Amino acid sequence: MAKRTAQRSAAGKSTSPDKITASDIESFLSDLGLVIRTAGSRDDFLIKSPVAVDEARAHGISFLNVANPALLDELRGHSALLLLCPPHENGDNDPPPGGRWIYCSNPRLAFALTLQRFFEPPAISGVHDTAIIHPTAKIDADVSIAPYAVIEAGVEIGARSVIGAHTVIHKGVSIGEHGIIGAGSCLGGPGFGFERDGKGHPRAMPQLGRLIIEDHVWIGENVTINRAALTRTHIGHHVKIDDHVYIAHNVRIGKAVILMAGVRIMGSARVGAMSELNPGAMIGQGVSIGQGAMIAMGACVLEDVPPNGFAAGVPAKLLPRSNKERT
Repeated sequence: MAKRTAQRSAAGKSTSPDKITASDIESFLSDLGLVIRTAGSRDDFLIKSPVAVDEARAHGISFLNVANPALLDELRGHSALLLLCPPHENGDNDPPPGGRWIYCSNPRLAFALTLQRFFEPPAISGVHDTAIIHPTAKIDADVSIAPYAVIEAGVEIGARSVIGAHTVIHKGVSIGEHGIIGAGSCLGGPGFGFERDGKGHPRAMPQLGRLIIEDHVWIGENVTINRAALTRTHIGHHVKIDDHVYIAHNVRIGKAVILMAGVRIMGSARVGAMSELNPGAMIGQGVSIGQGAMIAMGACVLEDVPPNGFAAGVPAKLLPRSNKERT
């Protein structure tokens, strides 16, 4: 193993908080097609920080995801407050707020994108001098690697990715662009594969495959993803993986899947695009989860789930979908 010298440089930009105005944010959200209408003061004012809605104050930005008439009345008294909120039936007849309200199709999404654009600190690229990187690893120049990370032979890491402290990335792993890997995660280690011999002793099956992680994948802390036995374990574009998730060898995860904390996915399982697995869900070996499906918290899924299906329980059973199934 060889160390790579630290090289730190700004990899992104955020607008200075003393220069952000309500109109800047409104224009940004309008360009994204998220604004339905606005109400309140057309006099521009500075936005200094994001705030929780129950701690709203002047020169802050907050959001309300569900129409709440009582809270809205309370928030009217705040001047220079920018509020992202959902439309409601009597909205056109509302008295004007002291600040400015932007009625959005999805206030929480609008708030998240606003924070990313205007308030998220710029990423710092470079490699900490305690990181251990094999000389055959191919790492883009603007990747950030935190202290005590270990990068083995043949690893590939794409542009603007961030590798957390004490993360271990085993040989042959490929990580695409804009990846986020949380601290303490282990990627591409050998899967748990054994076969008993004539005396009943477990004999290891060598794990000779790879782990492929596509672009814009977010992996939380203390996540384990094993490489395949012979082919590849595959994590699709825009997948988001919470802390303490385990993904076994030969698993295929489709694009834009969300795996919440503590999910366990056994070997050779398939999870279709846009699916959501809630905290503590377990997917059995070789089980297929259809595109757009949702698995309830703590479910133990031993049989295939069809596209857009909803499974809950131990063992899991298919249930009708409802607006209350998301945990």
